Amino acid sequence: MLQIPLLITWFLSLRYITNLPEVYPQIQTSGFGWIKDLSAYDPYFILPIISACLMSLSITYSPTMNKQNITMSFMIPFIKYLKFMPFLSLPITAMFPAAINMYWLTVSCVQCLTVAMLHSKALKVHFGIINKVQKPKIIQAAFVEEKRTEKNL
Repeated sequence: MLQIPLLITWFLSLRYITNLPEVYPQIQTSGFGWIKDLSAYDPYFILPIISACLMSLSITYSPTMNKQNITMSFMIPFIKYLKFMPFLSLPITAMFPAAINMYWLTVSCVQCLTVAMLHSKALKVHFGIINKVQKPKIIQAAFVEEKRTEKNL
């Protein structure tokens, strides 16, 4: 939660800088790769497409999107559609300045690396993260017995 204000501030700062090229002229001349002007949109739409793919990948492999981890049962049918949400934002983000799309691409790369680290067995062992929380067998047996009696009624 601490990151959200920082990310919003960084996004708003980039938007402010890209909308004032006369104050910051270097944003029009110091491009990156095929992009010569960071205040203009990516002419080939490479940055927003790669960013959307990486966001979708990180959503797909995120440990919090596992069906067992969802606490609100009404969300379970929608989990399979969440990975397509970044592609729905493409028509909007494609016309953003290249500096903002480059920022989103960088954040998506860091997010994918974080998700990959969470799936790493070596890091799980190092930090003592267990894969599944096992319910006590007494509670499981009582639950199974309760379901059997409900069926018999």
